[in-house]
Amino acid sequence: MEDRKNLYKKLKDLIYKDKHNEVECREYLKYVVSLLVKETFNEDVTYEQECPQYCGRSDLLIRVKVKDEFDDEKTLAYIWEVKAAQCYIFKTETKSRLCPSQYLYKAENQLLHYYNGFYNDRNAQIRLGILHPEQIKFGGIIIGRKDKLVENKHEVSDVKGLYNITRPLREKYFYNDRIKLITWDDILNYLKGKKHTSEEQQISQRIDFKKELSDKEEISESFDFELSRLRNKIKRL
Repeated sequence: MEDRKNLYKKLKDLIYKDKHNEVECREYLKYVVSLLVKETFNEDVTYEQECPQYCGRSDLLIRVKVKDEFDDEKTLAYIWEVKAAQCYIFKTETKSRLCPSQYLYKAENQLLHYYNGFYNDRNAQIRLGILHPEQIKFGGIIIGRKDKLVENKHEVSDVKGLYNITRPLREKYFYNDRIKLITWDDILNYLKGKKHTSEEQQISQRIDFKKELSDKEEISESFDFELSRLRNKIKRL
């Protein structure tokens, strides 16, 4: 396999170009399968792009073989939707709230339909070597980069702070820990050997954001309530 350092440099050059080039970037995801699959798997990995089914073509399907609790081998298929690094992930809806960008909305909708398509298509499951629909898994969405986290139309002073609140909330309550939201910088960090920011660190970042802005008039009572809830969560960790 090509040296990780070279892979990092080539991918970084691609994701920081001005034009959308997710198809080119997608080729590098085969080198970070461990980031995209939850279970421990053997070396027999199948990486399919533009995988067809009745409602369209899913960007990426990763098929791996794992051992179950009885040490029997089974196949899992993870569905991923890939958007360009040049796409914003969220946008400001007000000065105190973000909402998904048009690109994230589209990615979520595509992922739901592609997952449902494979889950209910027995012919596709047979082709993939899937014995039971439960072996079809949500992978997630890869989108954006560190300077494309939020389209700041409301001139929010600390838009990164709002991002640190919005992303974990969406992952926990909407994605229910089943769908991953990954940026292209997360991919780069993985190639460098860096781990994701833990939930505890994200909570601490959000608390720092609250402390920094707590004396500003634009912060609503709902933010004060959120800060109290997050502090209690930290104590229980």
